Amino acid sequence: MAALSTGEQALGMNEPQQSASEDGAHWGSSGSQSEAPTELASATRVERFSVVVIGGGQAGLAAGYHLAQRGIDFVILEKASRLGENWRRRWDSLRLFTPARYDGLPGWPFPGEERRYPTQDQLADYLEKYAERFGLPVRLGIEVLGLTRTERGLFVVECADRRIEANQIVLATGGHATQRRPSLAADLGA
Repeated sequence: MAALSTGEQALGMNEPQQSASEDGAHWGSSGSQSEAPTELASATRVERFSVVVIGGGQAGLAAGYHLAQRGIDFVILEKASRLGENWRRRWDSLRLFTPARYDGLPGWPFPGEERRYPTQDQLADYLEKYAERFGLPVRLGIEVLGLTRTERGLFVVECADRRIEANQIVLATGGHATQRRPSLAADLGA
């Protein structure tokens, strides 16, 4: 098995749940036999999961929670080097516009006073702790470069150093990763 990335080590995540038996058949963590990965250049690894979740924000982690509860073999890919990084990069005074009682994810309410409005750092910390609490298989620092579907119906997730095949994809990248500035902002003072 390949070495864990820094992000995988930091979260205590396992390697891909895949191994080859003596006859060359590949097995997922659920114990079900899967098709052997296609041959690629020697520098690219191929992994196989039932589901790949692209995005490690609230939606991606919530999806991961439900997949884990059902015992489904999956991985969550997050582009950032740390969960909640998109929240941490926002302005310092940012607070959520909903009280904490509405900000929790499945299986774990947001900690602390339920009537307070959490800061962006409190939410980002919560996301990291949530993934740790439920042992979600998050891979940090993995940028998805492309997504295709094979003739066999498998999805192929292209990353810089690996390809991941999956039966299903959950796209949970969110709509706020790229900041947009209205054209009229150029006419405003700094």
